[in-house]
Amino acid sequence: MRALTLTLLLGGVALAEDRTDHLGALGVTVAGGAEFGSTIGGQVPYLGFRAPLELGATLGVTDRTEVRVAGRLAPPWPQPDWSLTAGIRNSRGALWKTFFDLDLAVHLAPLWTVGLRFGFGVQYELSPVLGVFLVAAVQGGGGAGLRLAGELLLGFQLRSYLFF
Repeated sequence: MRALTLTLLLGGVALAEDRTDHLGALGVTVAGGAEFGSTIGGQVPYLGFRAPLELGATLGVTDRTEVRVAGRLAPPWPQPDWSLTAGIRNSRGALWKTFFDLDLAVHLAPLWTVGLRFGFGVQYELSPVLGVFLVAAVQGGGGAGLRLAGELLLGFQLRSYLFF
């Protein structure tokens, strides 16, 4: 018993390995930035800049791929743009990651459209559970009219490794 106690006291503490993959990680993303877009059709055509705010969730399904969903509000008032996106983020790298997003984008108001969003970005891992990212994306869609937009977003991702 004394030998076991002495071994535990003098043996040192095994430190958990810092993870840079996202496998099994459940995450929350928060981002904001600038968007330049145009809509044709509907009652309120729009051409100009907006400042979107996005809140999302991610789930790491492989060491390089995350499934993501996000909701977005893009003022200016009185005609804000409400949208939802869902898709994948695929990344390469360790502390510095490059990634691409491929999403289905559904705009709900002021003009409903459905289309694709494609983005490319970089993420820096500040810790195993916190990353900061910058993404440039384009999206287009159709429905009650046509919509085309480009965006630049800066955000962060908080993760918890619940599943692996």
